[in-house]
Amino acid sequence: MSGPATDSSKGKNSHGEYHKPGIHWLRHLGENWAIYRRNPMGMAGLALLAMFAVMALASFIPPLIDPMYHPMSGVDPEIDRSLGPTARHWLGTDFMGRDIFSQLLTGARVAFLIGVSAAFMAVAIGTLVGMVAGYFGRVVDTLLMRLADIVMVLPGLLVILILSSVLGQLSVWNLVIIVGLLKWAGVSRVIRSQTLSLKVRPYVEAAKVAGASHRRILLRHISAECVASFISLYDFRGHLGHIDRGGLVFFGLRGSFHGLLGHDASVDMEDRTHV
Repeated sequence: MSGPATDSSKGKNSHGEYHKPGIHWLRHLGENWAIYRRNPMGMAGLALLAMFAVMALASFIPPLIDPMYHPMSGVDPEIDRSLGPTARHWLGTDFMGRDIFSQLLTGARVAFLIGVSAAFMAVAIGTLVGMVAGYFGRVVDTLLMRLADIVMVLPGLLVILILSSVLGQLSVWNLVIIVGLLKWAGVSRVIRSQTLSLKVRPYVEAAKVAGASHRRILLRHISAECVASFISLYDFRGHLGHIDRGGLVFFGLRGSFHGLLGHDASVDMEDRTHV
């Protein structure tokens, strides 16, 4: 019993190979990435996120070219009404003479920030809750999963709208925190089911016999095997974050940049109607 136990405590994996502790996560990440990149839907999702990232970075360029390309305060002095696409304004201008292309890039930057940050927060919380619930089981599992059930049935969009009406205009980071706290429950269920199968694996049992702490088993052995699920869930939750934000824009939440643009567009339409 002492021989195998010592091997497990030194970091012997399920294939009987030794590895350095610092390389453990990188090795699992490489293996899971090789599996993930064979999924066309997953790669398509990463491509969309990459497109948003490029647009977010490009949003800083137009104001540096000319101050009139600032998305909110920049106004073309030669234009005082809505115009179609031109050489100076690729997507045209709004009713105040502001460049729509610059506004689109800035909106993409805010959307990318909210989607990526909220998704990371939701997946991180869901992964932690799922691993703890699946590993310890019994009362801990029951309490955490009932909490997840409560969060899952909450109407997220309605909760955000109520909070925005009570607290006033919500900042970007307030939206990130609220969305992240409302979207972790589904992630926790996926990670919990995976943890239930991982905790009975031979290398986990060997680590227990070797005297490894629960924290070490969770962080070193179980979490490393959940990397692929973490990446795929992060990709999926990132797109859900954009969908939720689109709903907020539809309802005209002023804490969103695109919500401001939607408000301006409605004002423009009202002016056109009165004319």
